[in-house]
Amino acid sequence: MQRRALMMAAALIGFSWLGAKPASADFCVRLNDGFPGNPYAFFRFKGGYTTTPEKKKALLGKVSLLDMGNVTEVSPAFGATLGLPVGDAGVKFGVQFSANGLSTFAAIVLDDNGMTTGGGTVTLTGLGSFDGEAAIVDCATEPVP
Repeated sequence: MQRRALMMAAALIGFSWLGAKPASADFCVRLNDGFPGNPYAFFRFKGGYTTTPEKKKALLGKVSLLDMGNVTEVSPAFGATLGLPVGDAGVKFGVQFSANGLSTFAAIVLDDNGMTTGGGTVTLTGLGSFDGEAAIVDCATEPVP
């Protein structure tokens, strides 16, 4: 009887160890292209982002590029976040991705007190850059191709 209980406990520990991963929720960022209500890109990243001053955190995810609300391209996106120094409420994102075959970089700063809205600059290699508005949004609003 004792041996059976020991085997059951060992099996439970083994199964829980196999499936044990820390829970991590995705977070999403919408970037508008400067025209109100016209989203340019929708980013979905694994895990969270840091708001701790001067702390960095890697970002891995994907970006959906949009034209008039329709998905035109989905591409991997990677980069990092940096918590801004004390006194500068916010967090900074640097994200690299491909847009229409071009190497593209987005620099986004969420600088409101809740660290959920702000602005960003998108630089398309060889084509210049544009400024827009950025916000943390509900991932359930992610556009589908």
